[in-house]
Amino acid sequence: MNKTIQLSKVMMKMYFSWSGKSGGQKANTAIVGALSIPLFIIWFWFLDSIIGGLHQVLAPMGLSPMIVAIALLLVSIFLLFTSLSSILTSFYFSEDIETYIPLPLHPYQIIVGKSIGPLITVYGLTLFGLAPVFLLYGMYSSASIGFYLIACITLLLFPIIPFILSGLLMMIVMRYANILKNKDRTKVLAGVFSFLIIIGVNVIIRLNQDAETVSQDIGQWLAEQEHLLWNTTKFLPNVFLATESLNAQLPIWQSLLSLVGFIAFTFVSVTIFLLAGQKLYYHGVRGLSGGSKSKKSIDIDSKSRTPFWSYTRKEIKLVFRTPSFFINCVVQNLFAPIFLAIILLLDNGMGELTAEIGSVDGKYILIGMIGFTLFILGTNPTATTAISREGRSWFTNLYMPVQPKTILFSKAFSAFLIQAISLVILFPVFAFVINIPWMYMSLWLPLALGTSWFSNLFGVYLDAKQPKLDWSDEQQVFKSRFVPLQSMLIQAFGFGIYLLILWQLPFTSVAITMGLLLLGICAAIYLTQRLLHSIAKNEFQRIQ
Repeated sequence: MNKTIQLSKVMMKMYFSWSGKSGGQKANTAIVGALSIPLFIIWFWFLDSIIGGLHQVLAPMGLSPMIVAIALLLVSIFLLFTSLSSILTSFYFSEDIETYIPLPLHPYQIIVGKSIGPLITVYGLTLFGLAPVFLLYGMYSSASIGFYLIACITLLLFPIIPFILSGLLMMIVMRYANILKNKDRTKVLAGVFSFLIIIGVNVIIRLNQDAETVSQDIGQWLAEQEHLLWNTTKFLPNVFLATESLNAQLPIWQSLLSLVGFIAFTFVSVTIFLLAGQKLYYHGVRGLSGGSKSKKSIDIDSKSRTPFWSYTRKEIKLVFRTPSFFINCVVQNLFAPIFLAIILLLDNGMGELTAEIGSVDGKYILIGMIGFTLFILGTNPTATTAISREGRSWFTNLYMPVQPKTILFSKAFSAFLIQAISLVILFPVFAFVINIPWMYMSLWLPLALGTSWFSNLFGVYLDAKQPKLDWSDEQQVFKSRFVPLQSMLIQAFGFGIYLLILWQLPFTSVAITMGLLLLGICAAIYLTQRLLHSIAKNEFQRIQ
């Protein structure tokens, strides 16, 4: 047990250590947390409209506990699928796995330590998905303090079962399937599968956009399918037992008995998981060092290319050839615009929106397009991980015969080229789905390119100030740091205020709007380029 605890502490420090962070980095993390509050408020407001409608339909029939049941069921399924890629990476494909294998450790001890990173993500998703549901349901049902205490215990234990199911599935697959020879392809497929699940859920939801109408329709369906739902939850005992323990309509002794059963079932599941890991884990890891990681040498000083273009080409190859980087930088580029297209195409009010475009002043169309473009571009982490992706090999840049500004700006330019995928998808969405006039499209395109260049310059600057080079798992570059979120929020709030001011100014001239937007973007580009030049001149040798 002592070894397990010590190993878990070591791995946790490797994932979440603050020892190497400066006071500024800690302050930035606090700022990001504060700026995330409005996003949570919007999510809470959306759930309030859904749960309020469901409670109004189900409460008169005594079926309001089905709200908790369906929330637990959906979150459980969501966690089950979204955990696959993070478990696969952490358990099998992290770079430090071969370090632990020769140590005098049991497989279950490594599994416990390796579960910390993915579990933190799972707990975050659970808290985001279930905590507002429990709070709102308790408020609408006038629940007692006992309900909230049981809800806290449920939040603490509920994510473990979906995580265990995903872990068992991965260990069985890795034990009997010859995946290690194609582990790069496996990573990509697991990541793409997670994105497809999210898009599929969105398609189902967007079949009817109005939150009240959705909740009313779902409520009627749940009332008609009461026995089907309860029978479905029985196939997932953790969902059934958690729902029963949170059901205020049951006698107190029955709720407590369900809670005890829920806790016992969780601990039994953990025991089975560790015993299975003891038998299966090393078999899946065996032969890992012989995976498909090919050794490639890239000549930066190619005679046919300048250092800038050679380094840019190297960066693009690194992103496309590394599965985790490809999923987070390229596939995520596709996700946001496709998500928008699905919302618009499945929206019942789409015809009204396209009809009203012609009656809206061009000023507001242009500002709206730029605002949405900035949001889409800001969510992509290609630039904000440009330096961190190098990992421990970053020091080689300090000795190459390439100027620091060339390295930094080529990283920004490679991110700019990759981010162009979003613009390529956004263009037909704006032009053919929303039917925005071509005059505004021609004005939007240079503004969007300028916004993208600024976004990538700013992202590289933030990553240079707060790099994470000591990662042992490629996913840590994206999941264990706040720089991408910080970049998005700063851009959204900074440019958002500027766009809001332009929106409120008493003029409707498209030419003036275009000029002011161009002026703001050029000023932002100038400032960020100066900041990046300062990094190259004064701080490049200290990046670590």
